[in-house]
Amino acid sequence: MTSSFGESRPRRFHAAIDIKTWNRTGYKVFATRDGYVERISVSPFGYGRALYLRLDTGETVVYAHLERFNERLQEIVEREQERQGAYRIEKYLSAGELPVQQGAIVGYSGQSGIGVPHLHFEMRDAQNRPINPLHKNFALSDKAAPSIKEIAVSPLAADAMVDGDFVPRSYNPVLLNGRLIIPKPIRVSGKIGFAVEAFDRTTGVNNQFAVYRYQLFLDGSLQFQSQFDRFSYSENRLIDLVQDYYLMRHDWGRFHKLYREAGNTLEIYSHLNSAEGAILIAGTENEQTKSDEREAGRGLSWGLHDFMIVTEDFDGNRTTVEGQLLAGPAFELQVTSLEPQATRVLFNLSLPRAHELKHVTAETTAQRWFGTRRPAWRTAQAELAAHEATLLDAQALTPLPQDSALYPQPVFASLRNEKVIVYGNGAKLFRIAARDQHGIFSIPAFALVHDGAVPSQPFHVEVQKDFYTHHLRLEIAASLPLLEPPRVNFRVEEREVAANVIAQEPNRYIAAVPLAAIGADSVVLVVTAKSFSGAQSQWEEKFGNLVLTPERGGTLRAAAGGMQIRFEPSALYWPLYGRVEIKAQRVHHPLVIGPVYHVEPQDVPFRESAVLEINYPDSVSDPSKLGLCARDGERWNFKAAKHNPFTRTLTASVSSLEDFAIMKDEEPPVLVIQSPSPNVRTKTRRPPIRCHVVDHISGFESQRDIQLRLDGKLLIAEYDPERELVLYQPKADLTPGTHVLTARAEDQCGNVTEREARFVVP
Repeated sequence: MTSSFGESRPRRFHAAIDIKTWNRTGYKVFATRDGYVERISVSPFGYGRALYLRLDTGETVVYAHLERFNERLQEIVEREQERQGAYRIEKYLSAGELPVQQGAIVGYSGQSGIGVPHLHFEMRDAQNRPINPLHKNFALSDKAAPSIKEIAVSPLAADAMVDGDFVPRSYNPVLLNGRLIIPKPIRVSGKIGFAVEAFDRTTGVNNQFAVYRYQLFLDGSLQFQSQFDRFSYSENRLIDLVQDYYLMRHDWGRFHKLYREAGNTLEIYSHLNSAEGAILIAGTENEQTKSDEREAGRGLSWGLHDFMIVTEDFDGNRTTVEGQLLAGPAFELQVTSLEPQATRVLFNLSLPRAHELKHVTAETTAQRWFGTRRPAWRTAQAELAAHEATLLDAQALTPLPQDSALYPQPVFASLRNEKVIVYGNGAKLFRIAARDQHGIFSIPAFALVHDGAVPSQPFHVEVQKDFYTHHLRLEIAASLPLLEPPRVNFRVEEREVAANVIAQEPNRYIAAVPLAAIGADSVVLVVTAKSFSGAQSQWEEKFGNLVLTPERGGTLRAAAGGMQIRFEPSALYWPLYGRVEIKAQRVHHPLVIGPVYHVEPQDVPFRESAVLEINYPDSVSDPSKLGLCARDGERWNFKAAKHNPFTRTLTASVSSLEDFAIMKDEEPPVLVIQSPSPNVRTKTRRPPIRCHVVDHISGFESQRDIQLRLDGKLLIAEYDPERELVLYQPKADLTPGTHVLTARAEDQCGNVTEREARFVVP
């Protein structure tokens, strides 16, 4: 077996198992049960030559990519091709027309359609839904267990964090004492989700294919289970929800989600916790007292928890990876005062009452300022001073202005006061971090020993925006250490939204805000920062964050006009927050004309296609030579479009957001008659006819765009797009004398190439 049931294909699931034929064709293919031939399909694309048998059980078996059918079926196919005047046909038969007995030869394996030589073996139930053929007890000897390449943990809400940031993280398992483990605990807070990149093999075969079953355990309790047994063709697009579409679009790989997204109606899930397999960490001390360790979807208590991911093939061969989660939100640590001494500095720290300091670490540097780079830290000795903790009143915290919001909302509680001693001669800058009784890490606190030196470099602040599915992450970098956390505010229509910032370095902070909180055509971001010397800097920028909903759909437009993308109601799984930028007025590509429209988000899947429309320039005299195109790395992929001469627009459906532009194609296809060669005298009266044909830009709409004629008569020739060949084998002797072979190819933009070859038959 080289491919398994349910594995990933572009925009769909694989509906069969693929049987290896060792790069050879012509193996006999047998009927698995009594039944009758229901359908015969021949196409240069997809399944190639395919046979559909309706079994006496009401199920259907599909054999695809055949080299040829049995003799009787082959005659039926050729008669139908002659009748339709086309190679590509679909022939349906009634129940009594062509009965088949179990064990009868129905065809021969091949490589027609797409792919290398193999047999695609597909089974469908009585409702025409693909089912896993391995449930029919076909004998496959398999002792090979799946392989786990990597796991990922992603924040699923704006206030969720993984290892101290609002971004997904990936982890490579390590083999230790015969077990795959993640060596270090993964720090998590808020709502998070697991995903795993894994593959399976069968014994003696190197081909990689999908894993049959996935499980997630937390503290020994099952939180998630899925296995591929059955699906419906109408659910093919849900492949983008089963796999982590965000990670795939960012070239991390194909990760199987160990949780179910909203909109995913597949019936492959046999166990889900109350959060659909996701893990929810208790956000407050009060919440964690109500947590249920068996039900991580209701709130996981603070501290260490064991997780195990299980991958299993159909024969029960298993591979697991184990690790730990350190659950709980990072707590804030504030330096309230410091007292430099001869060889050490005494710090007064405050922290929330729910956290008891159990361990403290410190790093120091003699650098005063270092641009936007990370300081060169050195580990310093630090210890807790022996004293009784003092509780302070937190009500003196600065109140929020009216009509503003803070994400996440602070929890007002009493603060605990601690004294910490840090040893370090000549240190100018201190970084202090701590762990509490649960093992949870603090947000680092920073302190600067100012000796009156004045920085010579100017003070400025820079902001980087990163959009995720449901939140916006900001990274704020300053050229000097900051006196206080920077203030982040969004002006959204008539209101303001504030974002809470988290220190990473004395000159670097991160923040996150839900996209839903700042959804608008136009949003203004203002970041204000003050350096330790009192200098101020402000960053201000304007961007779009238009919200489109599944219930109403909507349209994304370029601000200057000329381009739009329309979403019909129900085209989206969840709200989409979009923006359009003109990346370049012109691109250095000979075939791309006009501006390049950069449309975001490019990492959110659609339920249904959207409609892209771009205006073409007035200077274009022949719009039939135009199409739309999307960037794929350094390539531009052509997409055929409808032309509207009245609005001067090109329109096409798109299944994802990309960088879009207009492409012209004035280049005719490449067409070469390879045999018989011109003016040659053939050795046989049935000379094979072979042409090389390819179009490098717009391509061919269908096989009907490629025609071979012999002495004026249309030939029913086979087109092989993968090998770029058109093939025809005469079925009867040609008359002796001169014959004329003409070949014609027309691409989607109407560019035509014609060739002619005369040859002599003896």
